[in-house]
Amino acid sequence: MKKMTLLGAFVALVLVVFPVASARATQCDDVIIYWEYGGPTGLLVGMDSDTPTPRTIFYTTNGTDPTHNGATPGSGTLIFSGDIPIPYGQWRYFRALCYKEGYEDSNLTYEDISNPVQ
Repeated sequence: MKKMTLLGAFVALVLVVFPVASARATQCDDVIIYWEYGGPTGLLVGMDSDTPTPRTIFYTTNGTDPTHNGATPGSGTLIFSGDIPIPYGQWRYFRALCYKEGYEDSNLTYEDISNPVQ
């Protein structure tokens, strides 16, 4: 009985000194890529994340992974700011991630979207 009490006290001390949850940074929620009909090209692509604002969604449309240094996009990487039109008869190979200062980046989201010829 005494061993269990000492073991319990040790475990409680370890959890207080080294808290498990606070040792890890919070990860951004994954980006959701969606499309809807509308606009002059007939297809508009949007992006969102459940991560609270302010946050940044970095993306590419050519199938390469987005890169960034803090809130600054890397070469070939764009910042989502509104609907993205896809012209008739074209494909876009979206790759996106969510960034927020103090958080870990989200997982990459992959979505290949085509706008068939009308």
